[in-house]
Amino acid sequence: MRKQAAKSSGKHSGHRSRGNVSATATADSQRIDDAAPRGKTRLTMYLDMAVVEYFRSRAGGRGYQTLINEALKRAIEQENLENVLRRVIREEAHPYQAGKGKT
Repeated sequence: MRKQAAKSSGKHSGHRSRGNVSATATADSQRIDDAAPRGKTRLTMYLDMAVVEYFRSRAGGRGYQTLINEALKRAIEQENLENVLRRVIREEAHPYQAGKGKT
């Protein structure tokens, strides 16, 4: 019976501790979220130094992170545009390819 009591109190104190850490983490993340611009997420990532140097050299008065963000958005837009163009070309070329076999 002593072991059960010790186990129970150990779980309880561990649970209480996790609760405090969780509340602190939530409060910290809330402060970070409040400070972040709308629609943006703070993250940590590793980039090649050549990439960072490239964007820093072109940043001028603007932040290099802003330039990286814009470059990533352009890459996404370009990929979407390429996918749309491929789909349109396939759809337009399909009737000609089907007619080719009938000749």
